[in-house]
Amino acid sequence: MKLGNKYLAEHPLEQPPEGEFYTEPYDEYEKLRERLIDCIPDFKLRLKVNPQNNRLVFSADVNSVFDIAWYVLERM
Repeated sequence: MKLGNKYLAEHPLEQPPEGEFYTEPYDEYEKLRERLIDCIPDFKLRLKVNPQNNRLVFSADVNSVFDIAWYVLERM
């Protein structure tokens, strides 16, 4: 939270004219996007059939419990 407040203090936002919106939310959008991509581990999603009700569900293929823990911790 403090990091976000520091960033906003160093990069004050200019208000766009009435009725217009910014196309990029931050000055360093590409750097922030790359950091986000690096934070989330790679995993595969597949469609599987749920045998109880015969519906398709998305299922993540993970190698270990540590993959799940890493994914959860990165989202906190």
